[in-house]
Amino acid sequence: MPIGDEWYEILGYDAALLETANSGEHRATRQTYAPRVLDWNLAKRVLRYLEGTATLKLEMAPERTSRDTLQLEAYSDADYAADRADRKSLTRGFVLLNAMAVSWTTKKQGGLSLSKMESEFGAASEVVRELIGLKQMLEKVGMAPVVSMLMYVGNQAAISQIEGEAYSIKASTSM
Repeated sequence: MPIGDEWYEILGYDAALLETANSGEHRATRQTYAPRVLDWNLAKRVLRYLEGTATLKLEMAPERTSRDTLQLEAYSDADYAADRADRKSLTRGFVLLNAMAVSWTTKKQGGLSLSKMESEFGAASEVVRELIGLKQMLEKVGMAPVVSMLMYVGNQAAISQIEGEAYSIKASTSM
């Protein structure tokens, strides 16, 4: 198992390709001070994955809309209590601009979620912030107006909460 500079060198190499294997890289970099054998094995696994997928490419779909309009689509997902150590949920999401990927994220949620719905709601909230930020940036640089923004959430209870159809004291106090 590497120590000191060799460990940081591996993490630095891996961090350069952060978006390719975001979740595994994040787990490996949390143990920079005193890495364990488990962390070393995870780092090696991420590097093998990156090496095996180096020739793959992200294909961009052709524009489906005219150049006069822009459409933003966002997808969010959450892994409820994904981290076994602290039981925090993991947020994942990505945003498409006219069917082309322009933003994606994977990160641990700040607080503990009490339910799957709450973790999905938190993930959707993070992705909506990204959507709004992208819309404002596009308007600021003078791009065509954003005609529509679509949000896809994979949990019916979270969708009901977002649409305002469901209201409960538990849901309102835990947000």
